[in-house]
Amino acid sequence: MSNSKQVMKYGSWGSWGDIVFKTMDSPTSVNDNRKWRVSAQSVINGYPQHQFTGEDERTASASITLHNEFADLTAMHNTLIAQSNTDNAQPFIIGHTVLGFFKCRSLDRTYDDTTPEGIVIATTYKLKLVEVRE
Repeated sequence: MSNSKQVMKYGSWGSWGDIVFKTMDSPTSVNDNRKWRVSAQSVINGYPQHQFTGEDERTASASITLHNEFADLTAMHNTLIAQSNTDNAQPFIIGHTVLGFFKCRSLDRTYDDTTPEGIVIATTYKLKLVEVRE
């Protein structure tokens, strides 16, 4: 009987819809961007007055590097494209926090590493997401 401990190889870090980020294929960076419109109105002989006119679109971006040792590159690519081509907004989750429901605005793909035969073994995706509110 062995007394060795089992080591957790994967742990959830977050997700965007069906794309689950794990410790071995998590985003290298995530950016959550919110802006509000505050318009300055000039006044005679004084500091401008400011009027709040609402929130602009909330955007988020994530850079995800995948390696074929930890993920099925074809399956992940197909899932990213399928999610990006749907009308359904997907939940964007970091840790235990749901940031909101987002659609993909753009997806950039970089081939990071290949075998000598040209088979892709590592890919980086840069997702630009926009929040959709009902």
